[in-house]
Amino acid sequence: MERLLKKAVAVSDQSEVYSQEQTVDRVSFENGELKDIESRRLSGVSLRLIRDERLGVAFTRNLLNPEALLQNALETLRGEVEARYRLPEPFSPPEDRAYDPAIEALSGTRMVEEGRRIIGILSE
Repeated sequence: MERLLKKAVAVSDQSEVYSQEQTVDRVSFENGELKDIESRRLSGVSLRLIRDERLGVAFTRNLLNPEALLQNALETLRGEVEARYRLPEPFSPPEDRAYDPAIEALSGTRMVEEGRRIIGILSE
């Protein structure tokens, strides 16, 4: 992504690369019975650039071809979406003190067991 940002900076007045990864593990119960188990992983990279006070944007679910992402963002400049603002400066987000890393080791089986345990308590 650093190379992508360097290339974007070379062809624009301002550039921003944003990457996000998310894992979703969900267990649902209905009427005290296991209804559904779902696990999915979402990820993507977006590029936003400003050139001559016009906005260019592009998004991809994978970064196999960073050059294509940059070209797509440059193509959207033709839409002449006005951008008379500054993109945010780089920053490191504050630590999430509510997050417990142990949750990453929680298996689907353990989530089902815990759901059944809670249902048992509520059914008493």
